[in-house]
Amino acid sequence: HLPHAPGWVLERGFGDCKDKALLMVELLRGLGRKAQPVLVASDGFGDPSRLPSPFAFDHAIVRVELLFGPRFIDGTERNRVGDPSGWETPALGHALVVEPTTVGLTPLPEPKTSQPALEITQQWIEPEGSGLATVKIESTASGQRASSLRSALQNLPRAEFQKDRHELRRDDFELKLEPAGLDWSEDSVEGRVTLSETYEVSPLKLVGDYPLHALVIGDELRVTSEQTRTWPFAVEHPLHLRETIIFQSQLPLDPERFTLTNRTFTTPAYTLTVTQKLTARRIELEWDYVTLRDRITPEEWSSFQQTSREALASLSYGIMNRVEVNSDMPAGLIRPFSVVVLVLLVLLVLAGLALVDRAERPSLRGWFRRWRFRRKQQDPRGASATTAMPVVSLEAARSLFRSSACPGGHQWPGSGDIVDTVRLGDQRVTVVGRRCDTCAQTEVRY
Repeated sequence: HLPHAPGWVLERGFGDCKDKALLMVELLRGLGRKAQPVLVASDGFGDPSRLPSPFAFDHAIVRVELLFGPRFIDGTERNRVGDPSGWETPALGHALVVEPTTVGLTPLPEPKTSQPALEITQQWIEPEGSGLATVKIESTASGQRASSLRSALQNLPRAEFQKDRHELRRDDFELKLEPAGLDWSEDSVEGRVTLSETYEVSPLKLVGDYPLHALVIGDELRVTSEQTRTWPFAVEHPLHLRETIIFQSQLPLDPERFTLTNRTFTTPAYTLTVTQKLTARRIELEWDYVTLRDRITPEEWSSFQQTSREALASLSYGIMNRVEVNSDMPAGLIRPFSVVVLVLLVLLVLAGLALVDRAERPSLRGWFRRWRFRRKQQDPRGASATTAMPVVSLEAARSLFRSSACPGGHQWPGSGDIVDTVRLGDQRVTVVGRRCDTCAQTEVRY
């Protein structure tokens, strides 16, 4: 466990955590600062009641005395810039300061989440007439997330970085996006990095369901499918995330078509505040996620899991809109042209029937009955969003599952749980699903 000499590390240009910690200590002492190496446990679950052991630690950081007080710094973090007074304390529990006067473990300061580690704003702008819609995504990162983003910007060619972001956003929205701009800026004092992305959406069909959803908070809310636990569940802490979605419409928005709900989800580990606003031509949705501690006990697991599922369902909002954009035809000609085409199709069908002998003409009513029967066989009620079943409880939704075994012949492990919720104007479609633990096949009902 001996670190290499600082001169060796500088000459070789690399080292592990203890090598970098010792090098940083020597550099700080050379600047006249009091600094010591510090041993910590990287899982953050340091327990001062445990018996002393060198195997209780697996990571090394540095404690340094600055003008505003002591600060713990991790030398393995890359691309960290800005004023050290604004750096967050590593969430590592208790530490062993390596100096002769140490007689016990030192509790690290409680991490603070004064500013969001990541703040994302999506702005969706409807076009005028038949042009292309635009989506602008601005991401402001601080702390370790800013370091990761800064590293990617420095190490990747601009074209490759833009390609990676384009593919990421295309997967996020499942829409055809065309890059229209990419820019970034840095606040060296605060240590923040702001990335701005602009895309044109083509074609963007806004007739019917147009879902809006948060991008990153959902990753923190998805929990395992275990019904019970016998050990704590780890939560990244400290962590503050904020996401905002602004939908700018070219047409007035009818307040009666929208259900706006302001709500706060609270668990022992985090709070999620949901705020929704509606003006004449604008919808603004905001989610603010702040962690409170770094673990959930087995006794808290059941209620934590249920609240997290409800919170996850709140990250989507559907808009029932009236227009369709990106048509090659002038907007004023779309409706008359559609009527003409429909009339011509009807006349063509009638002409075809007139040429067929009356006895051989198909029964329209019989054909429609056969089509409905085949439709029901292929698409049972509740199997798709278009055939969603009205239910009053989760148990009623679970009754839509008919089979006791998956297509692979294995028994389904459970009766189904809520996996997502989408708002369609003043309606809400809830997705209930179950997953086979043996072959990973899934089945959903709406």
